[in-house]
Amino acid sequence: MNNKWLIIIFVLLIGLGSLYLIVESSNTVGSAIMGVSKYTVTLPDGFSNAKAGDETPTMVNGATKETIVFKDLGKEKKMPKIIKSEYDNLTNNDEIEILKNTTNNTQNNVHTIIYKNLTNDENYSMIFFTKFNHGFSLKIWNYTSENELIDHVNFIINTMQPDYKQKQD
Repeated sequence: MNNKWLIIIFVLLIGLGSLYLIVESSNTVGSAIMGVSKYTVTLPDGFSNAKAGDETPTMVNGATKETIVFKDLGKEKKMPKIIKSEYDNLTNNDEIEILKNTTNNTQNNVHTIIYKNLTNDENYSMIFFTKFNHGFSLKIWNYTSENELIDHVNFIINTMQPDYKQKQD
């Protein structure tokens, strides 16, 4: 075997090794995605797209039954009014107890309301955030822990990308 074939084999091995490292470290390669309005979101591990193709796509974890309903709320400037309205609706309901109400003023301005429905003794969470000059909400229930909830929300926010097949604002 001459040197030309050794170089070709060496380059192929480097290429295959590079592809393996790219796929192994990627959040999106090999993962399911879901369309949300004009954006795409990578589903966290264990989740599947339960309801697609409408205004409120839903993802469900088959093992834990954790459910996340995603909604595009429109332009970012509407967000404070929407958050206040939703918070007022929850506080005016006698069957709901607010457990946590926080705002994380980061790049995406994440606002979290965690509440308990007293009729079924179940915890729910509403997450509001902004990205790409749009406001979004996540309604989540059946989650096992608050840390896991935060991990899933961060994963969703970080993997959200514009769907370039659709006209952007």
